[in-house]
Amino acid sequence: MTKPYFIFEITPECDFDCIYCYNVWKANSDYQQKTLSAEKIKELFNKILQNTDIEGVTITGGEPLLYPELLDVAKFFKSKNIKLGITTHGALLDEAKTKELIDAGFSYFEISLDAVNPEIHEKLTKNNQLDKIKKTILNIKKYGGLLTISTIISKINLDEIPNVIDLSFAFSADFISLNRFIPGGQGLKNISELSPGSEDLKKVLEIANQKAEKYKFNINISVPVEDCIIPHKNYPNLNFGTCLCGEKKWLIDSVGNLRTCEQNPEILGNLFETSFPDLYNSESAQKFRLNNLKINCKTCKSYFSCGGACRFIR
Repeated sequence: MTKPYFIFEITPECDFDCIYCYNVWKANSDYQQKTLSAEKIKELFNKILQNTDIEGVTITGGEPLLYPELLDVAKFFKSKNIKLGITTHGALLDEAKTKELIDAGFSYFEISLDAVNPEIHEKLTKNNQLDKIKKTILNIKKYGGLLTISTIISKINLDEIPNVIDLSFAFSADFISLNRFIPGGQGLKNISELSPGSEDLKKVLEIANQKAEKYKFNINISVPVEDCIIPHKNYPNLNFGTCLCGEKKWLIDSVGNLRTCEQNPEILGNLFETSFPDLYNSESAQKFRLNNLKINCKTCKSYFSCGGACRFIR
């Protein structure tokens, strides 16, 4: 068993209403939507730490900045020497709050930015806070936070992606993460409007490859792209990711349930009741790890490059 990295959905609450949102409760109103107190969160992770070394935790939501005891939770992870990150839309972070979060232990920030054009940004997020998000990006870099700009690849914002890359470089982001749209949550209701075609994806990759070469900039293709379908060698300046979900990367929801990834609604068990090693070795988790594009993925010469691609959408 590899040392896990946990994505922790600290709250289901969010003040944005993104049409591509993958949160599983957006598609299933019966999914439990509660939050734990800071003390219960500490209890949960202390229980995990009894038999598992944790590589790091990224706090997400919903919108994690709406969780009232966020600083208390951050200080707990800092006391345990656990690397801590946060994924947020960024509109709720002013300069003082940004510094406060970094001082509390957050070393890594992932900010969602899908367009530079305000109209397209508002169409995707149902919110008009673009200017605040830009200021947040600058503040994170001002106080030394490691910053990734996360951008969805959809039909709606295809022409905006070059502009987002340009802004990310100009604002001194450390990485940009391009994530092809994966239908889930709210996105299931908007598949036809959002889903890019293979030629759309190739076009984005070609532009991103050119930008990465021009700027000497780290551009990550975070949702795996199948090397056997779109050869990675055609885009040598991009960093293609593999699917680590259910193996190294895991999702813990707001009440302590363990899932294999953000998009997968299947609950493997609750970590208050069952140890992480037992859930790691469960039949459902093992089945998910074997869920590749083709039966011969693991014998493919390109397996190391894409890892059989996204296991959830298989």
